[in-house]
Amino acid sequence: MRQTKIVCTLGPAVESQKMVAGLIKEGMNLARLNCSHGDWDGKRKFIEWIKAESPDLAPIGIMADLQGPKTRLGVLAGGAITFDTGASTTIGLGEEVELPVGSPELVASMRKGDRILLGDGQVELKLVSGEGTRFTAKVVAGGTVKTKQGVTIVGRSFDIPALTTKDLGDISQAIEAGCDYIALSYVRSAADMRELRDIVDRLDPSVKLVAKIETREALKEIDAIISLSDVIMVARGI
Repeated sequence: MRQTKIVCTLGPAVESQKMVAGLIKEGMNLARLNCSHGDWDGKRKFIEWIKAESPDLAPIGIMADLQGPKTRLGVLAGGAITFDTGASTTIGLGEEVELPVGSPELVASMRKGDRILLGDGQVELKLVSGEGTRFTAKVVAGGTVKTKQGVTIVGRSFDIPALTTKDLGDISQAIEAGCDYIALSYVRSAADMRELRDIVDRLDPSVKLVAKIETREALKEIDAIISLSDVIMVARGI
């Protein structure tokens, strides 16, 4: 019996119920709905297709993946920038840097020597000089980054809420739409999962929780995080 489960993210490329049926036939066990993109009209359509096909093909779980306290780049010149490995760039606050960051809290925690992941980790920088609100960085792993993509400091924590206003709205929408799982991004502590558990239990205690482990900070309380979660997902950034 196959023990490994396959999670598929449903996005714009999945255009029809027939395509959803094809994913199920090819082994999809869990459908992931990314709350960082799209609207709930589109997500409800995916859920409708899954529920229509699932009884005849295989039981499929549906997971709403919350955006969480993800810090993002600001508006980039031309909407996107492609970096070669070994190139130099600037990152920080304001219009004078090539990579503006939308979170002052994140920039305040930056230090020379930090590793910075952009997007979903496909581009990596190392801060080589600077302080305050402006840093110079070397591109360790090149690639293309786009406006509003995520920014992660590897191994660095900073004080922001675990759940945003957007997350709270997405939780209600996900439960109302019939999602089986809700995943929290950038979990840092057991308190983050406890807050999510309290909110979800008031709405529907049968919904299961997924803790996404993406920071070293989470490892300090990993046992308590596990006890408050139904599923642990190890993601990039650690």
